[in-house]
Amino acid sequence: MIRNQGATRYPKFIKFCLRIPVGTFGLVLGLVGCTAAWFAYSGLGSSVTLIVSAFFIFSAIVWLFVVLAFVLRAFLAPEDVTAELRNPNSGVFASSRLMAAMLLGAMVYHMNHMNHMAGQLVVFSFSALTLMFGSWLMAIGKLRAGTYLRPAVSDRTSS
Repeated sequence: MIRNQGATRYPKFIKFCLRIPVGTFGLVLGLVGCTAAWFAYSGLGSSVTLIVSAFFIFSAIVWLFVVLAFVLRAFLAPEDVTAELRNPNSGVFASSRLMAAMLLGAMVYHMNHMNHMAGQLVVFSFSALTLMFGSWLMAIGKLRAGTYLRPAVSDRTSS
């Protein structure tokens, strides 16, 4: 995936971060969705609340790691990140990081009764980033006629 692997020698951790694909954000969205499902049933008892807290902390740590690894990859191999974001098959997962952050913000809003403002700030800021990302997709022409969301179907119907 990284074109200039032989030209520069990186430590093992950075090489690992450079191999993380954008599809990993789908995994993070699944973790956060699982946490939200547990949170919906957290009124059942204190053990469920403990599981929700543990899942929430784990999901937030995984989300933060994947975002930082992707940012590191964007700085060290920007042409690969751009190519992956423009790819109609893997680029759809890029919005998963924003949706996962919105879900985490909504859970902060509902879990932390003392500080609702932090959750609102996270949800609204990542909603704005989602709108900006969608605008970028429209600008590069990936959202017209379903070509970005369903590339295999649109390729078959166009012939």
